[in-house]
Amino acid sequence: MPAVYALIMNLDCNSAVGGVESVGMVALFAALGCLFVFLSGVLNDRILLHTESNLVELHKGNLAVGIFEACSYVATGYMVGASLAGSTYDSGTLGEDILGVVLFFVLGQLCIISHGKLVEVLTPYNEQEQIVKQQNAAAGLSGGLHVLALSLLAANAVVEAFTLPVYFIWVLVGSLLLIATEYAMDRLILPGEALNKEISDDKNWGAALISGVISVGLAFLLNTFLRDCIAAYS
Repeated sequence: MPAVYALIMNLDCNSAVGGVESVGMVALFAALGCLFVFLSGVLNDRILLHTESNLVELHKGNLAVGIFEACSYVATGYMVGASLAGSTYDSGTLGEDILGVVLFFVLGQLCIISHGKLVEVLTPYNEQEQIVKQQNAAAGLSGGLHVLALSLLAANAVVEAFTLPVYFIWVLVGSLLLIATEYAMDRLILPGEALNKEISDDKNWGAALISGVISVGLAFLLNTFLRDCIAAYS
């Protein structure tokens, strides 16, 4: 439900038509968004957490997979909602609007998957094993919140700019800053025991929550500068 709310919260922001037509457009794009959320779950099952079936793990009561899935669904909801908000109903044909939504959904999923895989490679512990095999809820929380943070950056780029160059530049810079911040946090904010060991060995929820919340907070902070950057160089 949070994922569905994230995608429909902006549906009526850009509706330039009223009455029955407006309601019909909202219903159409809401249905399209729900379809994208479903497809995102399939992609997560096949790519992000590919060692086992996520549905099977959820039936086993794997809380780590559940947390990671929830974060990825909400992340997709924000991405699809931003694509819908960035599309104006009266600026082109219905087909052009739908094509724009599909385009930014695909790009958003590619960015989320790429960022997730990059973080997985840079993380000392095996994230797949920790989340799926060890059922480490701390690892699921940390990984899920980092995916959510990246989606917030990408979603804001769609709403504020809706151009591919700005989109790719903003997502790339934001992704690198998120990773750099995690390394800085490990050495400055949480000195002593390594953050990765706190998550993998001790299954420390608190450390995972701090790491993830700082990443999400940084995404919100960076997003406040995007409109000013666009205005300065436009």
